[in-house]
Amino acid sequence: MALFYCTAAFDKVQRTIAALYKNAGNCASHYNFGLDFTNTKGWGFTFYDDDPDDYTVAAVRNGNHSVEYCSDSHNITSVS
Repeated sequence: MALFYCTAAFDKVQRTIAALYKNAGNCASHYNFGLDFTNTKGWGFTFYDDDPDDYTVAAVRNGNHSVEYCSDSHNITSVS
C-alpha cells in the first residue's frame, strides 16, 4: 500500500485529512483508495473527489477515522 499525503485542511468544518492511500487491487474486487482523517468537531462528513463522487462517513466520536472508496479520479477536492 502506497501512501499519498494530503495536506489540505478544511478550517470551515474543523477537520484535516491526514493521509490518502492506494490499496492493492482494482475497483472490481476492492476499494482502491482509502482516506484517514481526524475530526475535532461534528459527526457527519462527506468527501468529494474530482469526478465528483462523494463518500460519506458517520463519525460518532471525535478522533481518527477512515473511509475506503473506488474512483478513477481519487483526489479529494472538498468536504462538507
